[in-house]
Amino acid sequence: MSRIPPSFSEYGAGGDAVGTRRARHAFRWCVLLCATFTAVLWFSERFLRYEHAERLYLSALTKPPEQARVFLRQAVLYDEKQREFPTPKYQQALAEREEADLVLPAYEKARARDPGNAALAIRYGCRLFAAGEPVEAQARFQEAGKNAPNNALPAYLEAAVLPWVGEDNSDLRQSLALIARTNSSGKSITFPRPLWSSDLPQSGYWYTHLRRRIVLECSEPFYEFVGHVVATAEEQFEQKQTQNWDSWLEHLETMGRRITADALPQESSGPAGQAASGASIQACTGLYIQISALRERERVNEIELGRPDTKLIERRLQLESTLAELTAFENGRLERIDADRERHRLPIRLCGYALAVLFACVIVSHLAAKAVHASGPSTTLPHSSLGKAAFGIGPGVLLLMLCLCVLIHPESAGGAWARIVTTGWWLVLVVMAWFGLAYPALTLPSVSDVCRDQQGDNRAELLQHARRERRAAWVALARRYYGIVAGLTVCVVCVWVILYRVFVSLYPWQTELLATGLEVEEIEIVRRVLSALY
Repeated sequence: MSRIPPSFSEYGAGGDAVGTRRARHAFRWCVLLCATFTAVLWFSERFLRYEHAERLYLSALTKPPEQARVFLRQAVLYDEKQREFPTPKYQQALAEREEADLVLPAYEKARARDPGNAALAIRYGCRLFAAGEPVEAQARFQEAGKNAPNNALPAYLEAAVLPWVGEDNSDLRQSLALIARTNSSGKSITFPRPLWSSDLPQSGYWYTHLRRRIVLECSEPFYEFVGHVVATAEEQFEQKQTQNWDSWLEHLETMGRRITADALPQESSGPAGQAASGASIQACTGLYIQISALRERERVNEIELGRPDTKLIERRLQLESTLAELTAFENGRLERIDADRERHRLPIRLCGYALAVLFACVIVSHLAAKAVHASGPSTTLPHSSLGKAAFGIGPGVLLLMLCLCVLIHPESAGGAWARIVTTGWWLVLVVMAWFGLAYPALTLPSVSDVCRDQQGDNRAELLQHARRERRAAWVALARRYYGIVAGLTVCVVCVWVILYRVFVSLYPWQTELLATGLEVEEIEIVRRVLSALY
């Protein structure tokens, strides 16, 4: 007759197996519900909030050109099938990102759909000029001037391409006369803005990046024109021909001064400073024009008067110093932007570390439970107050650190903030993982204590059975601890993602929109430069 093995209530015998199974299933469903809600929230905003063409358009706005054009081509095709009059912005966005040999046809198609768009005409004209078609570029700039009568930029760009329109590109009189008329018109200079969406923030790296690309693109004709003017002037100065050049160069200098002075429009005074994106590039363009004109005016004075004009030299040196300051700011942009981008990427990496470590512990503990047959009564052990406190403290500290990663600016910790946060995060993870091993030992009574009141003839067999039951209870308790902590960490990450979306209006993985574009710093330096010059 087989003997009935002794039972140990301290190791789970006689526990509520049904109740613990229900509680375990309920917890798993809560974790799954939390993760599902977060995924559905993102999916609905990403795929269900907009119609198909608009969704493709929004996806393209935040991607590099080589990726964006794939989405935009689909958006254009879908929009053409769905509407009798297709939406112009999809074709325009495609033209701005199209391959080099397809850019001009794409722009022409966009212009046909939106002929009154001055910003489109300006960008189309710049691309035409870059492609070696100055006559068409001039026509587009004239068209932009008619559609935006209060903007001086189209007239200046037209003047910049005029030398290449006629057969004799050494005749600059027509260009400089148009510049002189535009200088006296009193119109402001406004560069085009990127195609964007009101649902995306007009701040951050990516919007600033697009805006700066536009300013650079529209500045290229000025650099070409100034280089041509300087080369023509030098040729005539070699022959001691300086007639009219001082006044011509003064017109050119005035154009550069107006471009620099209008680098900060009035609307950039707002807190976001969206209009200031690209202001430093515009200011550099204007300063380059002024410096080039002043150098040639100095040559005129040397030829005509036999001596340099000290006022012109002082003015040029001041402008060169200012240009050097802006250039230093431009050279340090990418490093500061990369640091801020890493600040936004850090919480995502930390979440990945935490989930990888904790789920690795879950898998190892599950395999250990299989090896020692830790099932049945051992799974019904109730958690102690120490374990319940650990369930709240560990994930709570992780949530707090995630919030600190968002609030702490990288420069506030002297550049060491990432190492401090990462070290603290790993320290918390190590403590949580180590506690999973120590928790059963702190909770379960020893074998000798359990067997003290047990009756039996074979004491050795009793102790052996108690050790086996305690080992099973130890592994089961550790597995349940790791499972609960891992599930709570999943919930913490989901809660953090949702809170981030609510308060920041973006998801934490949208780093290109979250990373700074240095708009505030750009406003400050350009404003300081303008106040010192004018």
